[in-house]
Amino acid sequence: QSPVTIEGSGDAVGGWVLINYALAVNCSPPRACYATYQWVYSYAYCRTRAIHEMQRTSLDLNGNVVAETGERPTYIPPRDSVDRAVARTLCETRGFPSWRGRDGDPDTND
Repeated sequence: QSPVTIEGSGDAVGGWVLINYALAVNCSPPRACYATYQWVYSYAYCRTRAIHEMQRTSLDLNGNVVAETGERPTYIPPRDSVDRAVARTLCETRGFPSWRGRDGDPDTND
């Protein structure tokens, strides 16, 4: 599904993002859960760079669901984090300008 602008909030974008990992990542619980990719449904607040994750589904190499998590509190993810990349992807997909710090780096904290 394509990201959509959230009605009533001019800078909020919601949508699914697929995250692929080069190496499996720990997705516990359950114990010994390792995911090779995850589907994440989040709201990104493009002006503040905050993210509000609604659902994260972790899948193994064969595409089997190995874990699911629900809603998490809204927060501003740190630079170089997966969640920061998710928020940036959602915002850029809907035409919001890229975040650029003073040095031109898209992940620089202002």
